[in-house]
Amino acid sequence: MPKSNWLVLSADQAKSLAEKQQAMTDEQKQAQQTQLKQEVAKQVQTYQAQNPGANQQQLAEYTQQVSTQLTLQMMNSLIN
Repeated sequence: MPKSNWLVLSADQAKSLAEKQQAMTDEQKQAQQTQLKQEVAKQVQTYQAQNPGANQQQLAEYTQQVSTQLTLQMMNSLIN
């Protein structure tokens, strides 16, 4: 797994993240998931337009990569 897919947290950061996630309402969690899915879909659509010959495996790998990156960004924004 590439280091760009890591989010190293101190104990205090991990605790803060857990507290903030637990404090989120179901609506906030759902909105966050919806936002993530929409952004992933948008980036995958752009990738497909730029790479019309991409096969299903390439699309799946790119989707996973984008999803991981965006999830890390969201987590990072919660702790900062």
